Amino acid sequence: MSSGGSGENKGSLIHRSSIILYVLAALFVLLRLYTRHFIVSKFGLDDLMIFVAIIIAAFQTALILILIQHGWGKHVSDLSVPDVNDTLFYRWMFMLAYFFTLWAVKMSILALYWRVASRMRTPLGTGIYCRVTIALTVVMTAHAISSILVEIFQCAPIMAAWDIEKELHCCIDVATFHTIQASTNAVTDIILLIFPIRIVYELQIPPKQKAALFFVFAVGIIPVVAGLVRLGEIVRSNPKHNEPWERQDINWKWAMVPLRSQVEVCLGIVTASLPSLNPLFKKLVSGLTGRGRSARSPYNSVRMRRQARPQRAHGLGHVGTETYAKSNATASIDRAESRERILETERRQSSEMSDLGIHKTRSEGESLRDIA
Repeated sequence: MSSGGSGENKGSLIHRSSIILYVLAALFVLLRLYTRHFIVSKFGLDDLMIFVAIIIAAFQTALILILIQHGWGKHVSDLSVPDVNDTLFYRWMFMLAYFFTLWAVKMSILALYWRVASRMRTPLGTGIYCRVTIALTVVMTAHAISSILVEIFQCAPIMAAWDIEKELHCCIDVATFHTIQASTNAVTDIILLIFPIRIVYELQIPPKQKAALFFVFAVGIIPVVAGLVRLGEIVRSNPKHNEPWERQDINWKWAMVPLRSQVEVCLGIVTASLPSLNPLFKKLVSGLTGRGRSARSPYNSVRMRRQARPQRAHGLGHVGTETYAKSNATASIDRAESRERILETERRQSSEMSDLGIHKTRSEGESLRDIA
């Protein structure tokens, strides 16, 4: 290495940003698990996969911090040969963790799509949508496995991938591989974004609620954009194949790729968790508005004053009051039974949308409760 260093360092930015992103993603997962367990009382495969994703993302974040400690974000001219080898090794480990985490996030999204489609009482829902979801699961799993295998066996021997003193003529063109992998990943992200459009369109719900569902799924455009930004960073930063490692300066030129990967994964976890948080948001909002209406209602004070007045009941007036009370009670029972029959009918009609958390309310027909 050269004796004089440039002193340039991107490490602190990558370090802080990676921690903030992971804390944000972990917070949303914790809120999701709380909502699913304590409010919805359901726990599905999509929740399990997002839990797996956040666990692997913790390992991914730790690898970024280790990379920074060994000089990632600096020019290779400022590092010793052992430090360069260490950063290449931990970058290799990071890419494996990234592929695993991204796969888990996509499996969580597909598990939700399958559960919603399988509950739809239409040929499209129980037939085409379910088969397409399974096909996408197979394709994306195969893509993840192939990416992991290529990353592991990119060089022979394997350790040549992180040892600059070994002969590298046996390695594949890693830059081309990462470009193809990121491009394919961007395509699958777009497919996941547009796939639920038809499913939502088929749901028998009011237009306002359908628009709300479209908005919930449209939030998925955020990780799509993040994936495209990562692809652009890879294309811009990739070194030439068989270029000397001193000129590749991968610690500096490729420094932002792990951060772009962290952005994509963590925002993917956040957007995948947002739909499941809807019942928590509704509970908080209804609690606040309910207390506010109860405190401001003039009916409560009038009713309390009437209840405080002494009641006169004697003679025939007392008999008349009892007769009226009995007839009123009978009418109340009839109304309750009728209402129960109506609610039962509504529950049967909305069973196909239970996983979308749509239920009847007194004020406006069906409303969006959660995507469970």
